[in-house]
Amino acid sequence: RDEQAESLDVHGAVHFKWIDPHCQWNGTKFHNISAISRTTEEFYSHKPWTPRPFFHNASIELGRDIPEPDEVEFVQKIENEKLSYLTIFNDGSMILSVPFFLRVPCNFDFLSFPYDEQICSISVR
Repeated sequence: RDEQAESLDVHGAVHFKWIDPHCQWNGTKFHNISAISRTTEEFYSHKPWTPRPFFHNASIELGRDIPEPDEVEFVQKIENEKLSYLTIFNDGSMILSVPFFLRVPCNFDFLSFPYDEQICSISVR
């Protein structure tokens, strides 16, 4: 946490799971391959639909003011293409794992220092 900037840095990963019937195949016809896992960047122009979450109250760059909601859309979206993994299973189920870094604003209250307690919220849509 950064007391002077009144913010909390959060590192983590978001995992999404859904089914796309257009991405099914018969594994026995393809050398028993039942899943394909690649970075989303490796799918190039054949990348299937993936969810596009955004963190409503997050700043995407260090030292930057909180952007408008439409600017936040996915944190470090372009850079995360190299780090995000998409696994497609032959039954059409898909798992997308996206690492992220957020700087979330917090209103720190130090009146009870050193016994103060801070509460910060992260809004995901």
